[in-house]
Formats: sequence, structure tokens, C-alpha cells
Amino acid sequence: MSSTPTRVMRAVVQQLLLAALVALSFQASTGLLTVSKFVPVSVMAGLATAILLLTGPRSTIAIALGLFAAQWQLGRTAGPAAIASLIQTAQALAGWAVVVHLFRCRDRFDRPRDVVALAAAGAAEGFVRAAGQTPLLFFEGRLGADQFALASVSLWISAFSGVLVFTPAMLAVTRGGLFSNRTAGRRELVIAMGLGVLMQAAVFLMPRGIVPGMMIFMLGVLPLLSFVAVRGTANATAVMTAVIALIVMAATSRHVGPFGAESPPRDMQLVQMILAPVGMFMLLLSSAEMSRRRAIRALSATHAQMERALEGSDSGLWEWRADTARNSYDARIARMFGEPADAGLHLPIGPYDGVHPEDTERLKQALQDHIDGRTPAFEVEIRHKHRDGHYVWVLDRGRVMERALDGSPLLLSGSLTDITTRKRIEEERAALEERMLQTQKLEGLGLLAGGVAHDFNNILTGVLGHADLARREVPAGSPAQEHLDHILAGARAAADLTRQMLAFAGRGHVAMQPVSLAHLVTEMGHLLQVSISPNAIVRYDLGASVPAVNADPAQLRQVVMNLILNAAEALGPEGGVITVRVRAQWCDRAMLTSRWMHDELPEGRYVVLEVRDDGSGMAPETLARIFDPFFSTKFTGRGLGLAAVLGIVRGHRGSVLVDTAPGRGTTFRVMLPPCAATTEPDACDAPSPQWQGVGLVLVVDDEDSVRTLAELMLRRLGFKVISAQDGAEALAHFRKQPQAFRVVLLDLTMPGMDGLTVAREMHAIDPDVRVVLTTGYSAPPWSAGPSPAGMVGFLEKPYRLEDLTRVLRQALETVRV
Repeated sequence: MSSTPTRVMRAVVQQLLLAALVALSFQASTGLLTVSKFVPVSVMAGLATAILLLTGPRSTIAIALGLFAAQWQLGRTAGPAAIASLIQTAQALAGWAVVVHLFRCRDRFDRPRDVVALAAAGAAEGFVRAAGQTPLLFFEGRLGADQFALASVSLWISAFSGVLVFTPAMLAVTRGGLFSNRTAGRRELVIAMGLGVLMQAAVFLMPRGIVPGMMIFMLGVLPLLSFVAVRGTANATAVMTAVIALIVMAATSRHVGPFGAESPPRDMQLVQMILAPVGMFMLLLSSAEMSRRRAIRALSATHAQMERALEGSDSGLWEWRADTARNSYDARIARMFGEPADAGLHLPIGPYDGVHPEDTERLKQALQDHIDGRTPAFEVEIRHKHRDGHYVWVLDRGRVMERALDGSPLLLSGSLTDITTRKRIEEERAALEERMLQTQKLEGLGLLAGGVAHDFNNILTGVLGHADLARREVPAGSPAQEHLDHILAGARAAADLTRQMLAFAGRGHVAMQPVSLAHLVTEMGHLLQVSISPNAIVRYDLGASVPAVNADPAQLRQVVMNLILNAAEALGPEGGVITVRVRAQWCDRAMLTSRWMHDELPEGRYVVLEVRDDGSGMAPETLARIFDPFFSTKFTGRGLGLAAVLGIVRGHRGSVLVDTAPGRGTTFRVMLPPCAATTEPDACDAPSPQWQGVGLVLVVDDEDSVRTLAELMLRRLGFKVISAQDGAEALAHFRKQPQAFRVVLLDLTMPGMDGLTVAREMHAIDPDVRVVLTTGYSAPPWSAGPSPAGMVGFLEKPYRLEDLTRVLRQALETVRV
């Protein structure tokens, strides 16, 4: 920062330079521009006012010193020189106070308000000068009594004109920017200004009293000055006016030009009569033009901002006149509806034309509520017809802008916003939420079904196992044999039902192998026909060279059977045609996307099983529930048919699509990924039930009935048995004699410690332990990876003696590596 002495020195130098400038300007104007004893347009009034507007009242001393020095140099004594300098300094201060404090303007003059402020300042300065300097001239003997009035008027006009003509020019030169904010090109303005000055100079080089000189001034110079005022800037106008004023005064003071032929003081009056109005008019013209340009720019900026806002929000504006029933809208709305840009200007249509029939009443109600005063405005989402026939979703907002004397609406104005994208996103979000809810519901039902099936399998294990043992004990021909056969058949049917529940829950055991779907359907043909109404005709369209799928044959048979039975029920007692088609097909993302499947499947070639009926079809509310367990349109408690289908397909990494509508039947399409193999492996023969074992077996199960059944079966096979009802008791027996047990028959699901944990603990104690895991679920827990150490078999509940025999024989005869 500058030190205080430096700042003081800088301020003093600035004041001295200003004083010198004032003194030189005063001497130059008095010596070169005096016409009939006076300067017609006071350069000093304009200069002093400009200095004060630029620097403030701190330059008052510099102005006073400069004026005093100039007055003293021109021959005045110290007293009159001091008085004259004080009068001119006071007049400058008066003008500055009027501009800054009265009108609260700054150092600008490009608004009509600024011109009025300058004119008021010039009037105030002229009054101060005439009131102070005319008496001084009279007492100095420079004026006679007969010249007092004329001198007063001349001095007033001189100060007034000087502020209007020279103050803006000096401010413009000081600040720069003669051609900023211009309308015409810079070259055009320079040519016009130069040509005007040259023409003005040429006029005053003509002999005195030539009338054409005055005509050239009026018809040549003033139009060019007006061009600069209208097409250029206020700065350029002010500078050109000041230069012309200097030429006029300089020429007249030398008795040349149109005014040089007049005798004093007529010549000075003519100069003042020309320059004062010209300066005032040109300043007003340029300031008005600059204000107009600013207004246009502000309006353009506002319009551009509104256009950007409307474009950014996909909105357009409309108006509807009730008295003429004419509707008009802008180009943005025209684009929304696929119309030409000028199609919406003053159309003889009503406010409901093109609105979707389902939305018309809502729009009418919203409009009526607003017209009746129940709402301050109306806002409604409607569909409007596009030119190509489809409908566009728009948000219609508006209000009544004019009303008749009776209160009826005359003019309604508002906006339309294209919300088609938003509506599509909302629909997609709703569909996604529906799919998520469906998935959550299916997952919840799956958990429930899995838990029920597990517990039910434990119960069935006792029923099926004991019935199987009893059947073996009953001699042939015994009356109890038939009853036991019925018990076994019922238990097997119940076991099939639990398998459907586990398939729906995704917990079913899938024996994956290559399966020809066409061959499987062919094998089931007779069974399918006898299982449905004789009025239902099944037609087959089984494609040739259809690749095999990697699937469980039993579960695929269940899928085919359930779909055929469902189609037969849809036909009703009158019957109809069921078409079963198997083919290979390329499936894209749209075909693989189903509301019931939450996994995204890759596009590609799939094997498609299609079951189509020509029944009554389904309504949307029925379609939404067809895969719900125990849902049926016939009677309550139908079963798990389609729910099992969904679970099986999900387990096989496939997809299900349903195409239906009331009155046009239903088509189910099951899409499964193909595999490279084309033949099915031969099934292995079951081991002989006559196999006998020896040694000690540890049975672990929390269900007493299952544990008791396992003990009976094992003893029948020749084993000795130790049983435990939970994991802790089993580990206690195992730690006492780990090498004594040939095999451990271990339940998977037990309270406290589950079967896998117990198996790991046993394996840690004896790495050679052999564990056969039993569970009410139909899939081993390690199906997604290698079996845990110690696991040599898996036995699904419910099981019979031959199932237990087969698993134990395989477990004990397997060579450990």
C-alpha cells in the first residue's frame, strides 16, 4: 500500500494538473471562440461540470485556481479575477449538485432522464453565471446599461448550451468507448462522423452570407448527425456535436460561414440559436435510442430466458378466446402434436378438440372448477392426439385472464408441458414394482411351501416307511395287504404333492440329464389323452431336430401334464382343441422378459414348449394370479399345478410367457436353454433289496417317528444302531468311539446344531467318517458345489426300505480316495 505522504503528493499533483487544464481551456476558448465579446457556448461550463462529475467536489479548488489563473492572465486584476473565478466555480458546483443530488444520476447521459438532469444543471449554471457575472461586467465598465439584459440572456444560454454540448463529449472522451453498444458498423459510423465534420467545415469556408451554406448545414450536416445519434452511440453523438459546435464558433469568430455576415450581437445569437437546440435534440435522440436498445436487449434476454425455460421443460403456450371460440398455441405445442410450426395460430377450435375421450370429462371439470372460482387455476394431466394418430401425455395448466361484465370468461391463457417420457417412466416403474411385489410374494410363498413340505415329509417318512415294513411282514393273500397297498399309494401321492411344493419353492432335487422334450411329449401322449375330457382334442406339432435340454425328466413331465390339464379345464365341458408344439427358436430380450421371472436371461436359441387352447381366455385380474398356489377359477384348493410349473422352470433357468385375452384363448410358452447332447442316459437299475449290512450305525434325527423308523429298517438290514435326538448327543456318542461307526445317518435340519455342522465336527474328529445326510427337502445343500468332507450319500424323505438300502450300499461300497 502507498504511504500517506505519497497519496497526498499524488492528490496535489492531480489538482495542479486539473488547474492547468482548466486555465489552458479557458484561455483557448476565450481567445479562439469568442463571438461578439462572448463565447456563445461555454466550453468552461461543460469542462468544469465534467470534472466534478468524474472526480467529485474535491476538484473544486483545482477549478477555482485554474479559472483565477486564466482570468488574471487575460488582464483582470486580482479582485475581479477572484470574483469571476468564484462565480464560475459556484455555477459548476450548482450543476454538479443538481445532477448528483437532485436527480441522483451519475456520469452518464445515455438515458432521457440523464439528458433532463444535464438540462436542469445547465439551467442552474446559467442562472448562477448570469446573476453573478453580468453585474461584474457592468461594474467593470465592459457593459453598458443598454446591454445588461442582452448580456444576461447570452451568458445564461452560454452556460446552458455548454453543459449540454461539451459535458457529454468530455465525459465520452475521458471514459472511451465511442462505438460500444452500437447498431451500425464501426466503419459506417466513422465515415458518417468524418463526412459530417468535413461538410460543416466546408460550409464555414464559404463566403459570408451565402444562403446555400445554411441549407447545406441543415440538409447535409444535421442528417449525418442524426444518423450517428440513431444508428451509433450516445458517446459518438456527443463528440460529433461538440466538434461541430467548435467549428461553428471558430468560423463565426473569424467572420466566415453563414453567420459571419451578421453584425454583433446578431451573429452570436444565431450561433446560440443553432447550437443549443441541436445539442439538446441530438442528446435526447441518442439517449432515447440507447434506452430503446437497452429495453430491446432486456426484452430479448427475458424472451430468450423464457424460451430456454420453455424448451428445457418441454412446454408451450396457448390462449383461447371464448368470445370468438378461437384457440392459438405456439410452435412448441405444434411440434408436440406433430403439426407445422405455424399451425396453431388463431385456430377456430374449442378447448377440448383432440383430447382423449377418457380425459375430456376431467379437463372439463378442472376448467369448470376454475371458472366458477373454486380453484385459483386449473391443472390436469391429459392425453392429446398427435397428427400421426397416437396420443401424447401433456400437463395442461392455465387460468382465466379476462372476464366479461357478467363474470363469464373471455380469455384463458396457459401452458402445455409434454410429460410423455415421465408417464412412460412411471408406467415402467409401476411395472417393475409389480414384478418386484410378485417376486417377493412368490419368494414368501416359496419359503412357506418349502417349510410345509419339509415338515410334511418328516410325517410321511414315518407313514410310508412303516407301511412299507408292514407290507413286507404281511403274508401274501392277507386281507391287510390291500389296505397297506392303499396306504402306500396315498403316501406316495402325498410325497408327490410335497415335491410340487418343493419345486415351487426352488428346493426340489433336480436330476439333470439331457432330455428330448419332443420325445418326452410323445411318450406322454396316451397318458395325456386319458387324463382330460374326451371332448378335448390334443394336436401335436413336434419339430424335427429340436435340441435336447438339460433337465429333470420327472419334473418336465410334471410341467407338460399341468399345462395340458390347465388347458383342458379352460375348454370346459363343451371341449375344444389343445395344440402342443415343441420347436427351437431364437428368443430376444422381450420374449424372455416375464412378469413372473426376476432373473435376466441371455438372448439366444431356446427350446420352446407351447401349449395353446381355444378356450375363453383370461381377464387381466385372473392372469395376475394364475401362478399363485391354490388359486383356481373353478373351485377353491385346486392345488399347486401352475405354481409348480413356475418353480420348475425357474429351477431350470428358463422363462414362462402367457398370452391371453377374454374370448381368444390362452397360450403358455415355456422357454428352456438347450444343451449339446441329444440322447438320454440309461437309468441305472436299483440295488437289490436283499442286500445285508453289518456293523454299527449312528442315527441322528430330532423327529421320534423318523428315528424309530430308521432304527427298524437298519436292524432289518443287519446293522446295530445307536440313536441321538440332536447334534450335541450325536457328537457325544461319536467322540467315545469314532472308529466304531460304519456310517452316520444324519438329519440336515435340527434345532440348535444343524446336520452340516455336526458332520464337520465329526470329520474333524475322524477324517474317515462316512455320513449319509437325510432331509425333508428334495435337494442336497451342496448341489451348487462339491460335497463337504465326510458326505458319502443323500437320502430324501420320505423313503422306503429299498431307498435306504440303495443309499447305504453305495455309501459303504464307495472307495475313499
